[in-house]
Amino acid sequence: MTSNKFTIGNFGLLLLLVTALSSCESNFKEVQKQTSEMRKGKRKKYTKELQDQLKDEFETPLRNLSKTQGMILMKMIEKEVQAPIYYLIRDLRGN
Repeated sequence: MTSNKFTIGNFGLLLLLVTALSSCESNFKEVQKQTSEMRKGKRKKYTKELQDQLKDEFETPLRNLSKTQGMILMKMIEKEVQAPIYYLIRDLRGN
């Protein structure tokens, strides 16, 4: 038995990450509305706090994924969002 086979826990984690990402898109629009009337400094501070919360929650599980699990996660995200990963990253980076 090899160590890189999926377990129920790994698959559950991948599903959790995909659902969190799909909810992040709608939350992103809400954050834009909330911060549209804020001053630049407050907006920057608020978004930094949100980013730190997401990083604390998801950084460890994402770093512990194997290469295969990462590929499967990308495919699951593409199916959930119905857009290629390339376009998602491009839009998030602002290019």
